[in-house]
Amino acid sequence: MSDITSYIDWKKKREIINTEGLGTLKDDTVKGVLRSIGDAGDSPVNATGETVLSRLKGINDNLSTRASEATLSNIDSKFDIQLSSLQRPDLFPKEIDVGTTAVQVDTNEDYRAEVILLADDNNTANVLVGNNTLQAFPLKPGAAVGIMGTALNKIYLKAVSGTQKVYVLTGGS
Repeated sequence: MSDITSYIDWKKKREIINTEGLGTLKDDTVKGVLRSIGDAGDSPVNATGETVLSRLKGINDNLSTRASEATLSNIDSKFDIQLSSLQRPDLFPKEIDVGTTAVQVDTNEDYRAEVILLADDNNTANVLVGNNTLQAFPLKPGAAVGIMGTALNKIYLKAVSGTQKVYVLTGGS
């Protein structure tokens, strides 16, 4: 047998094996060969009462279902997340006395959708808001600012003079 004939035979066999739902079997000759393996007659069947084509399709469907079940089970086990780890941190209110040295709002590292800072009405000077290296945003007495998408440990406060009071309020992430 020549190499080309062997390749063509191999290619046909591969097409039969690699059919998805056997939708690519359009050649009546191939279907006829599969049917002829069963009993004689117009609807040849094997001993179980099914045509070979029907059995191959059933096997393919069953394998697809098993693969899907196995994949879902595998995914489910990898994403077994505790609900408590997804819950938002509780409401966080805090009152801070701020001096002329920068202070961290809190050591809490939880992501917060928004942090609200409110300078006390009775403050006698501005409070500067920023990070651990620079506090430059002025917060006048009685003024408030909302900071989006951060953690409390990333916010630092410093009074321009004296000791000032700042209220912090934030919810969950």
